[in-house]
Amino acid sequence: MFSKLRSAFVGLLVIAASTVAVTVSNSPVSATGNVAPSSVASNPSIGAQNVPTWSNTNIIAVDAGSKGTCAIQGANANATNGVLFCWGYFAILGTASQSDSNVAVRVVPGNGFSNTAVTAVAVGNDHACAVEGGMVWCWGIGSNGRLGNGASANSLTPVKVSANAGDGFDNDGASGDAVTEIDASYQRSCVIEGGAVFCWGDNSNTALGLGSNAASTFNTPQRVADTATPEFRAASAIQLALGFYGGCAVASGSAYCWGLDGVRLGNPAASQGVPLKVVQGSFPTSGSNVTFIGSGANHSCGIEGGVLHCWGKGTDYKLGSGNTTDSSAPVQVVAGGDFLNSGNVTAMTGGETHTCAIEAGKLFCWGGNSAGQIGNGTATSASAPVAVSVSD
Repeated sequence: MFSKLRSAFVGLLVIAASTVAVTVSNSPVSATGNVAPSSVASNPSIGAQNVPTWSNTNIIAVDAGSKGTCAIQGANANATNGVLFCWGYFAILGTASQSDSNVAVRVVPGNGFSNTAVTAVAVGNDHACAVEGGMVWCWGIGSNGRLGNGASANSLTPVKVSANAGDGFDNDGASGDAVTEIDASYQRSCVIEGGAVFCWGDNSNTALGLGSNAASTFNTPQRVADTATPEFRAASAIQLALGFYGGCAVASGSAYCWGLDGVRLGNPAASQGVPLKVVQGSFPTSGSNVTFIGSGANHSCGIEGGVLHCWGKGTDYKLGSGNTTDSSAPVQVVAGGDFLNSGNVTAMTGGETHTCAIEAGKLFCWGGNSAGQIGNGTATSASAPVAVSVSD
């Protein structure tokens, strides 16, 4: 729900895709396609049209929401795009089905979405979005405008997000102005198009970054606002991370956050409903060389020079600072176990009470652990990073 570890995956090219939309009714869905198991063979086809199937190989991206997960499966180990499959709550499946699925099913093509060369995916509370050909489509529950198509009706198959010429959002995939990044959280989504950030959906707690006096919901993409002194809009955004109370972006090497309050924003200033640059804190070079940012429910972390720093609410030790103190400025995550935090951290993600990071290809987690969410074989909270246990 909160941030993606897409940088941990690689991939290029997909083959074998149907040119027709396969609609699922209320009948069970299948791991081998978008029709009931009784209706397909092990290598399903519709006439001469092959339907891509889930093989759990060459996965290039994955994102999890509160009720389900979607993943992009490439055609080979070098793929950078592929076919999108989802599982879990029916609204995020994108198959027209009104039944949940406990196996991966292919999102159906439609409305210009071919589901043959998907490059990015994001899953919110009960909606999902995908990028293909530099354009974005969404599906699921439509209330609060979260599908971005100018309406509030549900759509259980992909609908194209509306252009908003007044705010500069084209969604036409044009060269140099394509959608390159997407993230979703709760009932909202944000994208980067041509280096600019646009958001839509629920704007509670000024979570869309549109200013303190903005409306409570938006059903089409709106460009994230700026302070009185242009800074965020003048920068070129490359990455997004949405949390429950707002969002963050890396733009021109700096981290910016917007939403509920200064503690969560990494800036002691009171919330203005617009992006504020995360202060230097423990960043070694003024926070001007941030390469990755990720968010949890009410905290965020940034990587600079391969070193991880976090800010926000410190409950459950999720900042990795060794204590539960809130911090409105970045604090360096302490070393723990085999986690050195000395220059080799490449990605992180946050949950409601815990945080995880990849360092030199190894996964570490810390924070609240009541349900075993840090994966170290215990139910005891960890104030410093611990390695996720090797499985039997």
